[in-house]
Amino acid sequence: MALLLATVSYAQTPQSKIGSLDLGIGGIQATVTPAQPVIPKNISSGVQIVVTQNGQTLTPAAIAQYLGGPFQVVGEFSGPGLTQTVEVPPTPPAANSLIVILPVVNTAGDYALSNLRFLEIA
Repeated sequence: MALLLATVSYAQTPQSKIGSLDLGIGGIQATVTPAQPVIPKNISSGVQIVVTQNGQTLTPAAIAQYLGGPFQVVGEFSGPGLTQTVEVPPTPPAANSLIVILPVVNTAGDYALSNLRFLEIA
């Protein structure tokens, strides 16, 4: 019985706090501007990407510094003139470009550019 009491007593020993840490977790956000761009038929086009962090617009140089090197913005383009969702841009743009080149479409309609992400260029 004495052994059981010792175990209970040990389980109730207060814990000591060694330290604490405030860790801010943030990131960057990429959006298309304007939000619903007009994509012309039968003409090569592109859309501008705006990148923000904590409400502040970042320059391409600031984005490269944040990511640790040159980058490329890629996404998925879909709509009525495409038989399936396609990766854009179709060819790699210049490093640190905030313009995403879109494929030529021959059908009018609502198109979507989604799943924007950054690729680091080695």
